[in-house]
Amino acid sequence: MHRMKTCTAIVGVCVTSIATFGLLTPASANPVSVKPPVVGAPGGRVPGGTRDPGCLGNQSLMALVPLSTVGSTAAQYPTFLLSVPSAAPKSAIFTLQDESRKLVYKTTVNLSGKAGITSFQLPKSMAGLKIGKNYRWVFSLVCNAQAPDQSGNPFVQGWIKRVEMPPTLAQQLQQTSRRDRVTLYQNAGLWYDALATLAELRRTDPNDRALKTAWTNLLNSAGLNQVVTNPLL
Repeated sequence: MHRMKTCTAIVGVCVTSIATFGLLTPASANPVSVKPPVVGAPGGRVPGGTRDPGCLGNQSLMALVPLSTVGSTAAQYPTFLLSVPSAAPKSAIFTLQDESRKLVYKTTVNLSGKAGITSFQLPKSMAGLKIGKNYRWVFSLVCNAQAPDQSGNPFVQGWIKRVEMPPTLAQQLQQTSRRDRVTLYQNAGLWYDALATLAELRRTDPNDRALKTAWTNLLNSAGLNQVVTNPLL
């Protein structure tokens, strides 16, 4: 019998915690009513694992996904964020399935070999996510590309649901800056969109104090204080 070694697939964000990192504009400093991410049967955070304890050692691979709920997105081609350790190999396999586990998309992702928070966006060459549908995604590190059985690779997985963009929100997004869009996504409960937008803002301006505070508050609220200082790759 093989013994499973758990790789932490963390991230959770409480319903009320999404509002805590809206520190980008004076208006967002006031308390706001935040809609929770869509709750679905699959659940948000799904533990991952590996049968190969030597691949990552004691280091962890983490998926930045909501805890206990299905993270929502209005994007047809959303972005997924993960924290990879220094021991991670230079390639991974991303798999997307529908709720019945039918394969929707699969590709190899090249990694930099550096520790930090990396991202992967679904390409526009695929059909994209359908509104109202739940999808399961898996990010698996390729520790030994020559191994005939890749089931021993460490992996994390999560769920995502695409929801319809409210017309009023779509109009507001067109009229606001990228910073203000983060708050709009928060208030709409669009976890993946808020997280990806904030991450991109930080990549563009890593020394901005307001963005750094917002990012720190977000990760701390999700129990990810150990990766707050991890660089965005």
